[in-house]
Amino acid sequence: MAQIDLMKFTSMATSFVGLANIDPEILSGKLVVDGTRFPISRIFAELADGSTLNEIADEFFLDKEKVKRLFQTIALVLEESYTK
Repeated sequence: MAQIDLMKFTSMATSFVGLANIDPEILSGKLVVDGTRFPISRIFAELADGSTLNEIADEFFLDKEKVKRLFQTIALVLEESYTK
């Protein structure tokens, strides 16, 4: 079984600082857009329903640039390998 590269994994987690937040006091610890109570899972659901990131940001009063940077970061994280 492959081992997780903890240094890479930790580096990945810090790349979300200022973009996403997990706080047990906000939506029971769900991953939200930083500075909001808006769950990132909802953005994925809205995208699956055909909305664009700009439409989602406008409809839910989210910072468009922050949402764009968040999804750019998610794409980079998903491309990375975290095993040794």
